[in-house]
Amino acid sequence: MKGANWLHWIAFTFGWRYAQPWAIRWFFGGEPSARLDLSDEKRYELQMQAAGKMTNKKDLEFFNDADLVRLFLRGAREYYAHGFGAFTEDGRLICSDWGFRIEDVRKDLPVQLWYGKQDPNVPLNHGVQIAARLGARAQLNVKDETHASLWVNSMREAMEGIMKAS
Repeated sequence: MKGANWLHWIAFTFGWRYAQPWAIRWFFGGEPSARLDLSDEKRYELQMQAAGKMTNKKDLEFFNDADLVRLFLRGAREYYAHGFGAFTEDGRLICSDWGFRIEDVRKDLPVQLWYGKQDPNVPLNHGVQIAARLGARAQLNVKDETHASLWVNSMREAMEGIMKAS
């Protein structure tokens, strides 16, 4: 987790593994994306208020695009549609032993890794470590992006890479 902000360091190192589901629900339940008790318009309004407190220019570019924010909130509605159980289990699984080593991934499988230099949630060090373990079959793509802006600004390039590798 070298390079992560303190909150994500704690969450991915300890929180997801040991926190009780009610604590995860409490922590994330107030976020506009998770407030399914509200209309989409109200969730959008709250999300934009939260975005107004952001200082990173790249994040602001993402949140200044109303269509992207609405798409994000629509996706979140589906993600949380069946409650926080799946969300909690997803986080727990991400932080658990998967039962295999990354080096054991099929040798003929090309792997693209996408990381943002400005991403405090999933630090670049993850990609560097994974790429080192995968060797020549890994393509580490590093962009001057944040967690939110990476997928928006690199989506086309990533999809073209997948198509090329197919």
